[in-house]
Amino acid sequence: MTNDVLLVPIANPASADRLLATATDLARAFDMVIDVLHVVRVPPQLSMSDAPNVLDVDTSFVFEMVDAINDSGLTATARIRYARSISKGIITATEDPSVSTALLGWRGRPQRRDIILGSYLDNVVNRAQSDVLIERVDEGERSISSICLPVAGGPHTELAARVAGGIAHINDASVEVIHVIRPDGSHSEGGETYIQLAMDAISYDVEVIGSLVEHEDVTSAIVDHSANHDLTVMGAAEEGLLSQALFGAIPEHVGRDAMSGVLLAKRQLPAHKRLSLLHRWF
Repeated sequence: MTNDVLLVPIANPASADRLLATATDLARAFDMVIDVLHVVRVPPQLSMSDAPNVLDVDTSFVFEMVDAINDSGLTATARIRYARSISKGIITATEDPSVSTALLGWRGRPQRRDIILGSYLDNVVNRAQSDVLIERVDEGERSISSICLPVAGGPHTELAARVAGGIAHINDASVEVIHVIRPDGSHSEGGETYIQLAMDAISYDVEVIGSLVEHEDVTSAIVDHSANHDLTVMGAAEEGLLSQALFGAIPEHVGRDAMSGVLLAKRQLPAHKRLSLLHRWF
């Protein structure tokens, strides 16, 4: 993973601290370079070639962030991109072969029913040419001593497991891997297999426990369990890939309602990209 680039789009410096804290954790855990991206939207009446000379945009905060990251011993670069839309600028940046992962901030509940995550995030998650991590940007201090990792199998879950393990390693935190089963105990053997696969994917020597959680409703079980942890890391559901949902109905509901911090993970598999944070389970 040496020299893999973690792309971190930043729009508002006031809300960047939490996102950059996660970015630095990932960069330390996986030996990544952080690329701080700021996209400047160019109105249709202005040509793209004229935009850098005509638009008066203060991008000094981007370079200040990069300097602070470099001063901490990590490697960071700045990228200013002019585009017709924020999503187009981010998507184009993920087409760089060196970009293995994009980490984006999410404010939580959208205001419109036809928007799942947010004004540009929906587009990015669907069309990005890299793995995508979406972090719910909450207010308050960020402190991580325990992580909840709900699992149900699949490549997105393995990405989530790798990410959870890396963040746990950097923060000296524990990880609880959970799988929800019905109170009658049905499918418990399959759940134990999912838990073991996720535990195997956590490549760091951190404290990890596995738990089968009995509940009639998967989403409610995970949301309730999140109250016992500082961060919930969850992979996209397979059904989300061909439906309206971007991450799947359960991860998206957990993302909005969890009582801990939230990080959602979705692995992309463009033919021209190499693997980034993980290898296939098969």
